[in-house]
Amino acid sequence: MFWKFWFPALMFVGVYLMGKLHARRNLPPEPFNITPQHAAVRRFQRVGRDSLRTTSLTLLVIAVIWIGWFIHHDWHEARQVVDVRVIHVQTMHTTVYQAQRNKIQGRSFDTLDGRRITLADVERMEITEKP
Repeated sequence: MFWKFWFPALMFVGVYLMGKLHARRNLPPEPFNITPQHAAVRRFQRVGRDSLRTTSLTLLVIAVIWIGWFIHHDWHEARQVVDVRVIHVQTMHTTVYQAQRNKIQGRSFDTLDGRRITLADVERMEITEKP
C-alpha cells in the first residue's frame, strides 16, 4: 500500500525534473569572455544537471523493470494450476478438479480439460495450490 502512493509520486517528480533539465539545455550559449569563477560555477551547475539526469533515468529504468516484473508475476500467478475440491455439504462427497487460477470466478470455474463447473447452493469449493 505504501508504494501505491509513493512510486507514482517519485515517477512524477522524475519526469518533472527531466523536463526541467531539457528546458535548461535550450538556453543560449555561454559568452566567451567569462571569468574563471563564473566558469567554475557553470561547471558545477552542469555536473548537477548531469547527475540529476542520471538519477532520473535510473529511476525510470527501475520503474520499467519493476512494472515488467509485476506484470510477469501477475500473469504467472494467474496461470498457476490449482486443485479445486468441490464438497457437497449434505453428503460430504468430494470431487477434485484441476483448473487455472484465472479461470475461477465466484461459484464457477473452467477445468483444464475444458469443462465448465458451476457449484450448487449445497456445495462449497476449496482451492489448494499444487506443490
